[in-house]
Amino acid sequence: MRTLPPLLLVALLLPAGVRAASVWTATSMEKIRPSAAARNAPSAHVSAARNEFESIQIAVTGQASNVSATATDLTGPGGAIPAPRLYREALIDCPNSSGLDGGTGSWPDGLVPDRDEFVGEKRNAFPFSVPAGETRAIWAEIFVPSGTAAGDYAGSVRVTWDGGEATVPVTLTVWPFTLPSTASLKSAFGFSWGAIPAGHGLGTGDDFSALRARYGALALDHRVTLSHVDDGNTSTDHLAAFYGPALDGTAPTRLTGARMTAYQLMGDASAWSSAF
Repeated sequence: MRTLPPLLLVALLLPAGVRAASVWTATSMEKIRPSAAARNAPSAHVSAARNEFESIQIAVTGQASNVSATATDLTGPGGAIPAPRLYREALIDCPNSSGLDGGTGSWPDGLVPDRDEFVGEKRNAFPFSVPAGETRAIWAEIFVPSGTAAGDYAGSVRVTWDGGEATVPVTLTVWPFTLPSTASLKSAFGFSWGAIPAGHGLGTGDDFSALRARYGALALDHRVTLSHVDDGNTSTDHLAAFYGPALDGTAPTRLTGARMTAYQLMGDASAWSSAF
């Protein structure tokens, strides 16, 4: 009687969901849709300047339940670069194509943080589940501090699920130059009031103003200016208190000294705009 090799026997005895799970990587330049097939890409390598953000994607092709992820610091010639921040890529359903080159169905869109970067609270990025034959993605964002020594750094992201796990090696090459915190290319993205207060359970007032300022700081960390800075209160004292830091480079951003490149006052008939 023939006997099966031990590893094959173990594989056959595993539940289907455990056998099927596969973890692979992709660059930040593509949309990983639920229909994406698993690839033979077990590790990730990126390059970045000092004072720059760079990201990778880690995909899980299911079936997999209770998927979670953790990341280590990246160590190299300058010591340790803080561990990548992890996000779950949430899906939105697009019943209609938004352009000739677009498509319908589920698309990855919002990034749900593992931990809120402003107040440090745990969010609901993990755990999540992946249906059999489908793929879900994790976004891992690396920030290279300004004083980091050039060279190669290495770390990892560990992905676990019920009955399985995988460790993804991550390497980063830091280039020997530093990007400025404020973009040389001016931007002016409108940021209207809309449904933001209700979406966060807020009325108008100082809480809403502080929330808008937080949105502005988050945009500055990605070198984007949300140019509609005020919330209808045209008091110069109010503007200075809540939005002045984004104008003078003292906002609580990871890009030290990041400043808005354009701004517009919204709350008065004589609203004006300027770029500097």
